[in-house]
Amino acid sequence: MLEVVGISTVVCALVGWGTNVLAVRMLFRPYRPWRVGPWTLQGVFPRRQAAVARRLGELTATELLPPQRLQQAVAAPATVQAVRQALVTALIQRVSRLVHGVPSVLGPLQQRLLAGFEDAVDAELRRSLPGLMEQVAGAAVQELRVAQVVAEQVAALPPERLEEMLLSVLRRELRFVEGAGALLGGLVGMVQGILWTMIVQ
Repeated sequence: MLEVVGISTVVCALVGWGTNVLAVRMLFRPYRPWRVGPWTLQGVFPRRQAAVARRLGELTATELLPPQRLQQAVAAPATVQAVRQALVTALIQRVSRLVHGVPSVLGPLQQRLLAGFEDAVDAELRRSLPGLMEQVAGAAVQELRVAQVVAEQVAALPPERLEEMLLSVLRRELRFVEGAGALLGGLVGMVQGILWTMIVQ
């Protein structure tokens, strides 16, 4: 009895594991269509890559990275301040090079004039830059077209690279699916073996 139950358990566990391994492999392979008589075999993800890419682009643009969030990031106070400081620094450096490159007749007033120019530029940027950044953010979002960019990038991936990326995220879960197939198969085999021995006896 124990021998029959053991054999049934092992065989069914191997079958359960093997079928799940095959099912997981068929998610990605074959990469390209195989013609087998009237049937065409191809992995689920390679066959549906264009649709997956399109849907992923839509989800990215609507859920993960909506235009409003991009606009808010570009026009955020911290971003505006960083841009303002960079512009002021660049302008002052440029003006300083021009002034120091010419013999000065202003003497000690030169530094005061530069400081006054810096203050004026900074004040003007504080006033006008937030609105300009909002306009730039709106134009950038319209030009970026997040959904289209993501869809094109994913659709252009080679199937091998797509498999590598998905497995890097899902490998542990897929291994669990394979192991679960062996466990469930073994349990079914054990029950089957017990029932068989009870019927035979």
